[in-house]
Amino acid sequence: SKATAARVLGGYGVVSEAIRAEVMAAAKTLDYRPNELARSMTTGRSGIIGVVVGDIENPFFSLAVRGISDAARAAG
Repeated sequence: SKATAARVLGGYGVVSEAIRAEVMAAAKTLDYRPNELARSMTTGRSGIIGVVVGDIENPFFSLAVRGISDAARAAG
C-alpha cells in the first residue's frame, strides 16, 4: 500500500523486514528518489542556501559559490 511504502521510504513506523526489503527493491528498480520540495513542506527545512554576489560576471564569485556548494554538499 502507499502507506506501507511511505513508512519504509520515510523511515518511520513499524514494517516487517520482508516487506521493507520488497519496498526497497521496488524503489531501486524504479530508481526512486525522494522529492525534496515535498519533503521540505513536511519538515519545514528546505536545505536551500541563498547567496548574494556583487558581480555575477566576476570569476571570483563563481568560484566562491562553487566552494559554498561543495562545502554544503559535504556537510549533508
